[in-house]
Amino acid sequence: MIDEQLLNAFPLSVRSEFVHSLHKSYEQADVEAKQFGSFANRARGYLQHFWSDALLEKCAKELNLSHGVELNRAGNTPFLVIRSSNWQLSNHHVTKGRRAPSKALYREHYTRMNDLFADAAEAEIATLHRHGYVQLVHSGEKLLDDVTLIVPNRNMTGAVYTEALDLLVPVETDREEIPDQLKDQIRIKAENMLRNATKDR
Repeated sequence: MIDEQLLNAFPLSVRSEFVHSLHKSYEQADVEAKQFGSFANRARGYLQHFWSDALLEKCAKELNLSHGVELNRAGNTPFLVIRSSNWQLSNHHVTKGRRAPSKALYREHYTRMNDLFADAAEAEIATLHRHGYVQLVHSGEKLLDDVTLIVPNRNMTGAVYTEALDLLVPVETDREEIPDQLKDQIRIKAENMLRNATKDR
């Protein structure tokens, strides 16, 4: 049931565009990270996060998918949400070795309906509402090497459903130009994150 609903909300053509955007974001992050010298490895992770958000938002616009940038419960962390057929999808870059993003209250809020999928007795209700929350989880050091759709349970302690997406060979990832203004905005964000991380030490 979940696989059919997700396929209806985010068909293969849409998923391919998501993966294409992620390939491009990782490539761009690697290029930009080199400007940070000895801090390149640390900056790369921040850049992968910011670039994936920016290019997935651009992708959603081009595909005419409903989307928006929302804030977490504390109001200090913006995050991208893409909506389709009563599913809400959020973007998550995780470090290598981690299979899911960290637990957070605002993510738990989105997972309330997901528990219905885990209980066969509630299958009719889940089908009726057709509402759920799915995470687009990706990782890689310099290049993208894993993309997975994860439907987490309410407490973020496990997954109700997981599906690995096919990684496309990024043969056309340079097909669109990226505005210099966007490059500058993301570089400044990464600089601020590095600066704050250094202060916290």
